[in-house]
Amino acid sequence: MRMVESFRNIRFGLMVGVGGGAPKRPHLDDPWKDIRLGDVVVSTARGSHGGVLQYDMGKCKNNEFSIESHLNKPPTVLSTAVQLLQSDHDFGEGKMTQYIAEVALMSTKKSTLRDYRFPGGDKDQLFRSDYPHSGAENCSTCDATQVEKRLDRESDNPATHYGLIASGNAVMKSAQLRDKLRDEWDVLCFEMEAAGLMDSFPCIVIRGICDYSDDHKHKIWQPYAAVVAASYAKDLLRVLKPRQVENMGPAARMIKQLHEIREDVSEVREGVQNLLEDKKLEARNEILNWLTPINYGPQQSDYLQKRQPGTCTWILNSEEFQRWLKSSQMTLFCHGIPGAGKTILTSVIVDELTKRFSKDTSTGIAYIYCNFREQRKQHVDNLLASLLKQLTGSQSSLLESLEKVHNHHKPNRTRPSPEDMRNLLKSAASVYSRVFIIVDALDECQESQGFRANFLLELFNFQSQTGANLFATSRPIQEIADKFKGGMSLEIRALDEDVQTYLTGQMYRLPLVESKPDLQATIKITIAAAVRGMFLLAPLHIEALTREPTIGHVESALQSLPRELDETYKQALTRVQNQGGNVSVLAEKILCWVVHARRVLSIVELQHALAIQLGKSELDEKFIPSPEVIGSVCAGLVTIDKDSDTVRLVHYTAQAYFERSWAEFFPDAHTNLAKLCLTYVSFSVFDSGFCKTDKDFRRRLQTNRFYDYAARNWGYHAYGASSDVDGLILQFLESHGKRSSSTQVIMPDEDDFCFHNCLYEPPEMTGLHLAAYFGLWTSIIALFNNGHRYDADVKDSHGRTPLWLAAKEGHEKVVRLLLESGADPNVNNEYGSPLSLAVDWGHYAVVKLLLENGADPDDEMRAGTYRETPLGVAAQRGDQAMLKLLLENGADPDAGSFMGETLLWLVIKEVRVDIGKLLLESGADTETTDCWGKTPLLYAVKDGCESRAKLMLGHAAGIPAEITDIQSLLVCAAKGKLEAICQLLFNYGADIEAKDTEGKTPLLYAAEYGCESTAKLLLDYGADIEVKLTSGQTPLIVAVQSRHQSVVKLLLDHGADIEAKDIYGQTSLIYAAKDTHIPIFKLLLDHGADIEANNTSGQTPLLCAAKYGRKPLVELLIDKGARIEARDNYSQTPLMYAVRNRHEVTVKLLLDKSADIEAKDDSGRTSLSYAISDYKGRGLATLLIDNGADIEAKDDSGRTPLSYSIRDCKGGGLAMLLVDNGADIEAKDNFGQTPLSWDAECGSEARLEDLLENHTL
Repeated sequence: MRMVESFRNIRFGLMVGVGGGAPKRPHLDDPWKDIRLGDVVVSTARGSHGGVLQYDMGKCKNNEFSIESHLNKPPTVLSTAVQLLQSDHDFGEGKMTQYIAEVALMSTKKSTLRDYRFPGGDKDQLFRSDYPHSGAENCSTCDATQVEKRLDRESDNPATHYGLIASGNAVMKSAQLRDKLRDEWDVLCFEMEAAGLMDSFPCIVIRGICDYSDDHKHKIWQPYAAVVAASYAKDLLRVLKPRQVENMGPAARMIKQLHEIREDVSEVREGVQNLLEDKKLEARNEILNWLTPINYGPQQSDYLQKRQPGTCTWILNSEEFQRWLKSSQMTLFCHGIPGAGKTILTSVIVDELTKRFSKDTSTGIAYIYCNFREQRKQHVDNLLASLLKQLTGSQSSLLESLEKVHNHHKPNRTRPSPEDMRNLLKSAASVYSRVFIIVDALDECQESQGFRANFLLELFNFQSQTGANLFATSRPIQEIADKFKGGMSLEIRALDEDVQTYLTGQMYRLPLVESKPDLQATIKITIAAAVRGMFLLAPLHIEALTREPTIGHVESALQSLPRELDETYKQALTRVQNQGGNVSVLAEKILCWVVHARRVLSIVELQHALAIQLGKSELDEKFIPSPEVIGSVCAGLVTIDKDSDTVRLVHYTAQAYFERSWAEFFPDAHTNLAKLCLTYVSFSVFDSGFCKTDKDFRRRLQTNRFYDYAARNWGYHAYGASSDVDGLILQFLESHGKRSSSTQVIMPDEDDFCFHNCLYEPPEMTGLHLAAYFGLWTSIIALFNNGHRYDADVKDSHGRTPLWLAAKEGHEKVVRLLLESGADPNVNNEYGSPLSLAVDWGHYAVVKLLLENGADPDDEMRAGTYRETPLGVAAQRGDQAMLKLLLENGADPDAGSFMGETLLWLVIKEVRVDIGKLLLESGADTETTDCWGKTPLLYAVKDGCESRAKLMLGHAAGIPAEITDIQSLLVCAAKGKLEAICQLLFNYGADIEAKDTEGKTPLLYAAEYGCESTAKLLLDYGADIEVKLTSGQTPLIVAVQSRHQSVVKLLLDHGADIEAKDIYGQTSLIYAAKDTHIPIFKLLLDHGADIEANNTSGQTPLLCAAKYGRKPLVELLIDKGARIEARDNYSQTPLMYAVRNRHEVTVKLLLDKSADIEAKDDSGRTSLSYAISDYKGRGLATLLIDNGADIEAKDDSGRTPLSYSIRDCKGGGLAMLLVDNGADIEAKDNFGQTPLSWDAECGSEARLEDLLENHTL
């Protein structure tokens, strides 16, 4: 900036120097596209980027770069000059290589310039990205086998690359970070200076490549790279037009204007960036919560806080855990008696893993806490979704994929299928190098309908596919333990040391023994002995002792400590009841709510529930107890989890105890809770009816904290209550305002997509609807008897009848009552009929009842573009009993879905063979096609699934035509899954020589895709080993061309004709000679392939290898005795082929092997004649001349190499090369033309006469 202010006429600058390349995978066809050491990179604008991208290594977190800015574009004059020079270089008319050559010449005269020469291609080594530097200078001890294989270039001239240059605040030394920035931003080069200048000074950046931006850095390339960059800069100045530069404004004025604009833009950009980040976070949370609302984080925090410091360390140090931690695809199953401390221990393991791998983004961790109170939410799909949610949340690339799934399903209000969920989970795991899955309390996972067994099956399949480590805990249940046979197992018991540590930490709660260490020791020893491996007893016993008034009472209590859970719980309940007065009443209410609430209550919900007074029309907040009181009056049976804001029983065994013995203590639980809920929803504040705005509705729920639970669940408690609540129910149902207020809460069910808009358009429901929804059949009778003349098919404002609601909820008695009252079982709305809903929710008895009363078994469930029949719903659920029931009642097994696929199609795709068998036995059409014309059989075969293909073939009339003459076998071959399918199809009579439209047989496809085992099976079944494509290629030729060595060997071992030719006369060896696969080439030679075989153009393997620059193959063939002077149909030799295709290293080899440098083809031209005709052939021409090529050799037209140089290259440097070596400028051809006359006729820009004159001067 100071320079610009001092020198006011400066217009722009060129930033010239060295930098590190960002190479991509080596190009297999054109080595000039590779970025190599000694090449030059020029900053060029790409999209919104001005040629230089600024990044901040100091803000690189989780392998994500901080892109600080997209720097200014260079002036138009410079950009135009760069484009012009690029065109010059493309046509060989630039001066850059000449300037480099001049420096090289100077270096021969001055020893101080020796390092500025080209170091040599052998010193250009690109190591694999995952191979680190060994430490020795110049990589002398680095493993040479880790160097990327790249094609040789024909000359040592540098290539010029145009694109983005990344400028940072630190040297790029990481190949992994280099590749990441290269892939994300298409960067070609890294350096450290441009970012500080581009925004302050109009310029372009020119960098010679001196290393590959990794830790394998070579200083040897820096001088030469600087020469290359400077030569390009000099060449660029050559093409700049002075007048255009003069017309540019001074740089100082431009810089001032840019700074003023930039300050304004910066403020706007910062604000926009903040908005975008907020929006991005909001969208992320929406997508993740759409997957599942379950969040185990608060539970993890709660459980970990309950751990006594110093306990549970034994498992972290155990041999089993350490093996599990250090290995992959390991399973550790921990079983223990109830109350042994499995959940606390699980939280310790989750904490250990998250801390250990907190900075390792390549390790994924996901955990699940099964809970007997949350079984309705913890079905298989939700549990898998939770794992996906946790693995996806921290990976931006995964979130992008998940967003597409979310956007696909959200408009149709559908969910991913089980197969989609599996694939998503597998994809999520694939981005990690290691994955840990932790599942606590499998015994509390829902067992009905095979949920737990299915969940374990999904977990084990996921583990086998991804190599994940699985940790699980459970009570010692044989059925669960059997699933984990073969893996490591470990018993969890409360260790005496842990119990003692815990008790020591709890002594502060017993002030009576504070100064009595002997009694403290007795307490710890006695409780530890009573615990017997069940940690849960320790806090309960401590809680019991805290209530003793004297030392004597403490000692007495110690002598009668119960050693079983049931007895411990019974004593605790006795203590609750013995408190007497309002404290005892409050404690019993707390226990009643905690045990019998339909879901876990939040702290404030329970507080409001406890303050309800029967007969009151509003809540008196003076009766709300504090959390401290709630936690203190229940004798340790209730615990408050502050992180998850919930109140729960101390353990699930307490729930089991109360459910067994509740009638003894609190026999009218549901009646009492129903009365309390009905009292709450009948408060006068709800007389106004539903809220008309979202804001008002949120305010209502925020003010009346128990209303969500009471409105949703009063009917649940009333269903199990005595007739004492009938009056309250009827009174509530007949109140329009109270009823409509509650329906606004009830209907937006997070698990039920069809109620998505009820918050804004709450349904107008009658009392009959609500009674049917909750299954209150006695209340329905009461409504009818109370003079309410309801139509049995009365619809709410969303088109739902009472029968529809009762069927969805599975209330058989209500369904029967409504049907007897004349309800139509086929009344439908956009979400389906009563039958489709009952099937969807798995209510077998209700489905049977509806079918018996005339329900249409093929009625469709519709939602947007989504359509499904009851049979399809049952199939998706995998409910075989429901499927049988529907099929027995006339359901159509061929009903289609919205994609035109029948049910058979869907179950075949989902690999539900058991369901497919049912459908086929019921007459499902095996020939049905989808919208692409494929049959289920074709899909099963193409997908390589033997069980599905076997099922379909067993029910097919024969093998359909498309199986034998189109792609099924062939695509399977590509996937390498064909063996079992082929075997199966052959057993059913498939034609082993069937051809597709391209004339390919299964064997040809197996050869093309490298399926060795498939090819062997086909050969064993007698497949024609010499079958040919229309182009004449045999399986052997196809395997060679496709580079599948194992298949080539198999075919040769089975007697394939090694000399078979295609329609162009090419043998397997000729095809191999064009490639770089040396092992296949040697394999063919070892099997006696003819090294002199020629194709229809007369080309031998040696000619082809020379043509394609395959130096190792050329050398191998010559060593095997191939004729080095072999000629094609035009008498061209291998040396001519190598020269014409600019393969300099191959030319050197042929010359070293004594190839005839003066050999002439049918037109009389020599190798030098061809080399000099190419403007890029200077290196080759020099090589041939240095090896004695005749510069005056004439072709059949009498033309010399000098004539061809002028005619084809318009004079210039190549002509001067010949002249410098004594070429005759007066030599005449058969038409009397000399090189000078050719020069005049061709109109060379650099006239030979001028060049000669300058050369003489």
